Amino acid sequence: MKKIHHTLKSNAHNTIGIFMKSIAIFLLVISSHTVIAQGADYQTLEGSLFIWGDHLSDGKEKDLDGLSIFIKGEAAERLYKKMKSIAVYNECYDDGTVTKRQGMFECNMSKKGAYGCNFGISTKEGKVYGAESC
Repeated sequence: MKKIHHTLKSNAHNTIGIFMKSIAIFLLVISSHTVIAQGADYQTLEGSLFIWGDHLSDGKEKDLDGLSIFIKGEAAERLYKKMKSIAVYNECYDDGTVTKRQGMFECNMSKKGAYGCNFGISTKEGKVYGAESC
């Protein structure tokens, strides 16, 4: 009787394992199709990342407080053109650059037609901040 019970238990465990693997494969296939289907809406980003506090002497050992993201190129141009706010002269650059703002998110267009966008995120507070100060 013990051997039959152990065999039934083992078969049930194998069935559950196969079922879970099947679910994982199904979810992987569905998610990959979703990304492919939405591919035209996504754009590769070009830019840089600044981790808050890393430049300090003890910064590398501290927990992540926040980060700033700087986007440039085609993605920044697309964002700039999507923003409906009015472009204003940016005195920080003082070179003809104009800036559009939406909350703490901002995008710039230089006089030469180069685009850049930026924002900061506090991982401790869950808030969005400006990435640059004048």
